[in-house]
Amino acid sequence: MFDNDWRLDATTLTSAEQVAIKAAALQSLQRAFRGFDVTVREGRSADRLAIVDTGYVPGLRRCGQSGPVGETLPFARASYVHFDELFQTLLAVAGCADLAGCRKTREEMIEGLGRGIGATAAHEIGHQTGFNFAIDAMCDACYDGQTSKTDEHFFGSPHWSDAARERMRRVLAEREVGGSK
Repeated sequence: MFDNDWRLDATTLTSAEQVAIKAAALQSLQRAFRGFDVTVREGRSADRLAIVDTGYVPGLRRCGQSGPVGETLPFARASYVHFDELFQTLLAVAGCADLAGCRKTREEMIEGLGRGIGATAAHEIGHQTGFNFAIDAMCDACYDGQTSKTDEHFFGSPHWSDAARERMRRVLAEREVGGSK
């Protein structure tokens, strides 16, 4: 669910960029849960939610601190992905001061932001009550890794660690493909 203002610093994203971010985020989430009986869609009515909001505590950045890119409270079935903080992390990973002065194209950054939203949402959903498969693994390329501050998180092909996939098999139904699991 997207509940944000679609602003990146002083820039408001175009409608086409918003659509591209949503599409990349949903594709990333679908990829994260491929092989499991999980339906990923945009909307407010669901058993589990990942809410993309405008920001954690904007004042933290002004004080030189960054907020988390995502959070899931104990016993929750909803998680938050903080749009502003994730964008700041994307800029740092890409080595950019801002969107306009970046070595990557604007389109690459928009796609990367969408993929980062999806990867962060997958991680946070893994922390939700009853799931607990986002184990904060020591793996920079894993959805369940400890950090989003990696090129893989925004531009690569993240995967779940073996331990997370084992836990997922215990708590999520596997999707049958061609008549077999």
